[in-house]
Amino acid sequence: MIMRGLYVFKHGSELGNALAHKLFELIQAKKNSDEPARDFADYTVSVKEGATPAGVTLQRKVG
Repeated sequence: MIMRGLYVFKHGSELGNALAHKLFELIQAKKNSDEPARDFADYTVSVKEGATPAGVTLQRKVG
């Protein structure tokens, strides 16, 4: 398995500034066609830019 990207949410508070499921909804992986996926390029990963809640930062680390 190869890591293609890592998305890290950092909170300004020890108790967190947002619910985890709300943060996970900001990142979407969608298949590009109805054909069986054979490669990472068969998917498009997108991030809802500007939708990160106050007090939370998103760090993108691409592999």
